[in-house]
Amino acid sequence: MRDYRKEVKELEERKKQLKEGGEQCRAIEYTIKKYQKLGKIIPPKKTTKINVNKLSLEDKIKHYEEKLKSPQKFNNKTKKKIKRLLDRYKKVLEHKNKKETIEQKMCSYASTNRRRLSRQVRWVECCLRLLGVEYLLEEPILRKDNSNSFYILDVYLPNENVCFEIDDPSHDGREKQDEYRDKHNLQHYQIKTYRFTHEEINADIKGILKKINKILK
Repeated sequence: MRDYRKEVKELEERKKQLKEGGEQCRAIEYTIKKYQKLGKIIPPKKTTKINVNKLSLEDKIKHYEEKLKSPQKFNNKTKKKIKRLLDRYKKVLEHKNKKETIEQKMCSYASTNRRRLSRQVRWVECCLRLLGVEYLLEEPILRKDNSNSFYILDVYLPNENVCFEIDDPSHDGREKQDEYRDKHNLQHYQIKTYRFTHEEINADIKGILKKINKILK
């Protein structure tokens, strides 16, 4: 009986000595495939090296988890290294997801607040439109001391880095809290805060317009 395995091995050794892409090399490749079919020889699978640095965080975690579960035997030092890398990538992914959820929460909170703005905020908005100033309503900003929570600025002027807070009656008795927020948190972002009460706006909107114009000059 013809030994196809032996002949395939001989042809593979001959192929190594020849230049790739040549006529002889192609003829040998064709013969090898033919003999593999005749002898029912399963060719060895080509293993491609994975460049871990080019993978995404999720794929990196998947890659190292599969590596640990694989039948391949590792020494204790290599196992520890793989586990350490796996833990590090999981922590980075967790932090990334946490940050994304905070940003999503901020955006959704701000969008719902914009729908139910008070009449007084709308008056201040009209003043800024008259002055031709760029502004943002109900703008979320992360707290300095806690990255998991945020403040909502009533009216924020990004170019001037100025914030106008419109205080309704619920702010009565909360002067210390508002002062702490303005001094310790908003000053961290170098945002200057000016406060107007509902009574001031209702009583004298023209006076508020003059004040805003003076602040921005």
